[in-house]
Amino acid sequence: MLRNSDYCTLFASVFGFNWRKAAEYFGVCERTIHRWYDANKAPVVIVKYLLIMERGYLPLEGCFAHWRIEGDKIRTPYGVVLAADIEFIYQYKWAARQYQRLLRERPGQLHDAECKLRNALSQAQRMLDELGFGADITGTG
Repeated sequence: MLRNSDYCTLFASVFGFNWRKAAEYFGVCERTIHRWYDANKAPVVIVKYLLIMERGYLPLEGCFAHWRIEGDKIRTPYGVVLAADIEFIYQYKWAARQYQRLLRERPGQLHDAECKLRNALSQAQRMLDELGFGADITGTG
């Protein structure tokens, strides 16, 4: 349920008493913004829009103009991002830091892993050559 008594608080949190910016944004004169503020009452559509702005939904212009939120998905010009993907970023960063720490502590293990990988690739290349496939999977030419 929308309560117009929250208008002054919403206005202050979104525009910070920048009357001119609010007037330009809503396409009205500054006097109208002052009148809404003094009466602590604005059209319901304005209050709804302020609620959306305060919660941090995507703006209609600028770099987010072509982004949309649909349920738990964010549709960008570059693809779809799930809310779970964004939550996963922190776990991914944590894991990356842990692995970075482990690699710093054990530099010899990285060399051993590279050697094992090279051996596996060369074995796979020999098998492909024996089967008659000419593909080079080692990336050496």
